Amino acid sequence: MVRAKSLITLGLETMTVRSGPADLKTARVVVACGAGVRTEADFRLVEKLAEVLGAAIAGTRPAVDRGFITKEQMIGQTGVTVRPEVYIAVGISGSTQHRTGVARSAKVVAINSDPKAAILSVADRGIIGDLNEVIPQMIAAAKAGATAEQLVEMPTEGK
Repeated sequence: MVRAKSLITLGLETMTVRSGPADLKTARVVVACGAGVRTEADFRLVEKLAEVLGAAIAGTRPAVDRGFITKEQMIGQTGVTVRPEVYIAVGISGSTQHRTGVARSAKVVAINSDPKAAILSVADRGIIGDLNEVIPQMIAAAKAGATAEQLVEMPTEGK
């Protein structure tokens, strides 16, 4: 796991950013939001990250309840099962039902302010921090040419 502040030093090579909407079941990259995405402004950051990565947007029941996503975009035992190359979980606690829905993802990145969030136990990269600090850094990295795979593997201090 890394702290959000360590994302400031990136050192990434320039590459073409992939863009365009994607279907959840066939998406190469999925950006999902949960209860930690509390406001419209928070959700707009999630949307922007998905846009610059060419990712599909998904989420958990709280995101459906808040009107950020539709029930068809909900991931988990009672929703959709996804198998992307990269799954980015923003503000998702990671209930057993949700983890079942993402278990076949090749790489999982979890962004959460709670260092004890269950999603971190299945994440290839856990980033502990405020989404309003972390996501803008990820967006900037993607705009500079980083792919979703590089966001998983990017160099960080204290790794």
